[in-house]
Amino acid sequence: MLESDLIIFKIMSSQTVSATRVSELKSKIEQRQARVAVIGLGYVGLPLALLYSEQGFPVTGFDIDDLKVSTLNAGGSYIFRITAPEIQRACSQGLSATSDYSEIERMDAVIICVPTPLNEYHEPDLSYITGTAESIEIRPLPEETFLKLLVDWTQQPLS
Repeated sequence: MLESDLIIFKIMSSQTVSATRVSELKSKIEQRQARVAVIGLGYVGLPLALLYSEQGFPVTGFDIDDLKVSTLNAGGSYIFRITAPEIQRACSQGLSATSDYSEIERMDAVIICVPTPLNEYHEPDLSYITGTAESIEIRPLPEETFLKLLVDWTQQPLS
């Protein structure tokens, strides 16, 4: 098991989840009321946040880069293929961005989209994932919080 698997498992297994809470979360998802957090607003995270926003979910994007956060909250874009009007439309539908990780406790679902660059042995560097997981873990979460972390593995093709 990878180190990041252990951290994510520890976060998930440390939560008390009742059948009622799972049912409530399912209902929130079906009604598009589940609050979605996307951590990492780069070329993977920002488009994903926009997709959830387009589907009617309230989305909060988290990033450690204050310039990205302020640009998004001002209705601008820093990714060439994503236009400012797309960002403005999403913001009017409830998309927001922050670098305040204490806001995680208000979220119903958390998706991590951080880099996994390859090292000299062509193995992914998981330090961004483990660092993110650790920063979430140190936040006090209420016992009833159901936190599921999905790590979507993407890599640019080698040329």
